Amino acid sequence: MSLKRKPGDSPVERIQYYESIYQQVQDALAELGKAFNTWADLQPEMAELENYYTGPLWKQDFEADEAGQFPQDLKRGVLSEDGIYNLIAENERWLRPLREETAGREKEE
Repeated sequence: MSLKRKPGDSPVERIQYYESIYQQVQDALAELGKAFNTWADLQPEMAELENYYTGPLWKQDFEADEAGQFPQDLKRGVLSEDGIYNLIAENERWLRPLREETAGREKEE
C-alpha cells in the first residue's frame, strides 16, 4: 500500500503525511516479524520435507500416485516435482542471506 499523495507545504500536512508512512511501515514490520517467526519455526519441518523429497519414499509415493493408488480427493501437492522443488529453492533463497549474515558475524568474533 503505497502513499499516492505528497506532503503539503504546511507543517501539519507534512507531519500527517510522514506519520502515515511511519504507521504503515511499523505495521508491515510487525506482520513481517510474525511471518518470519512462523517461517523460522517451520525450518525443522522443512528439512524433514526436503529429506522426504530426496529420499526413496517420495519416489515410491510418486509412482503409487501415478499408478492411481491414492484416493482422488487426496491433496498431493507434495508429489508435484516442480512444486516441491520450487518450495525448497524458495526456502533456500530466504535462508542464504541469513546464513551469510551469521557466518559474517562469526568471523568478526
